[in-house]
Amino acid sequence: MRKVTRRNAAVGVGSAIFATLTTPATAAAGTSPCALIGAAIRHVVAFKLKWAPGSDEERDFFSAAGALAALPQVRRFERFHQIGHKNPFTYGFSMEFEDQSAYALYNAHPVHQAFLRTHWNPGVSDFIEIDLSVLV
Repeated sequence: MRKVTRRNAAVGVGSAIFATLTTPATAAAGTSPCALIGAAIRHVVAFKLKWAPGSDEERDFFSAAGALAALPQVRRFERFHQIGHKNPFTYGFSMEFEDQSAYALYNAHPVHQAFLRTHWNPGVSDFIEIDLSVLV
């Protein structure tokens, strides 16, 4: 087992995350290195639209997405534009949920389901969805 120090944990974000998974403290305590801190969930989706940038369809898509931020289960709704070139996605959404129950309510909510049917499914050509919770 490797002791985590400032030097070896600062190698990179990925390295720092993996380096902190098994520490002397978690090993001695017999706890799982993947125990969750709280139950908050960060839902992130990166995607590419079928429509041209600046098109009416693109504007309508982002306008409609604003309704998701108003749902009672959603915290910290953010929209992003990709600036790097390491993946094919152009945009992203990120939001937080208090727990798994809030996330399930959001997924089943009629406003979310309507957005999927009327905007997401017809307009998104490719995407990746990631649901995260903080590790110890």
